[in-house]
Amino acid sequence: APPDAPNAIPAEPPLQASKRRRAKITGRERKAMRVLPVVVGAFLVCWTPFFVVHITRALCPACTVSPRLVSAVTWLGYVNSALNPLIYTVFNAEFRAVFRKALRLCC
Repeated sequence: APPDAPNAIPAEPPLQASKRRRAKITGRERKAMRVLPVVVGAFLVCWTPFFVVHITRALCPACTVSPRLVSAVTWLGYVNSALNPLIYTVFNAEFRAVFRKALRLCC
């Protein structure tokens, strides 16, 4: 239909559409910038002890490392896998809704 037709939908100028798309991306990036340091921080806290213990064992055969310590740092690494869904649940409303739905289905 011609632009002056009564039912015509005004077209958005390409520059405005581009700015709007960038604003949406910026919003998503802002959300990612909030959650990413938390995920990385949890990863470092949970896995650094594991790698320190195992690298120490590899580089220092004379050093004795308690089997309990090896087990504890291994389980701490596993805890990281349990933390990730919780972190995403706290920081992402959409993930939170899907997570609740999944919990209702299984429990």
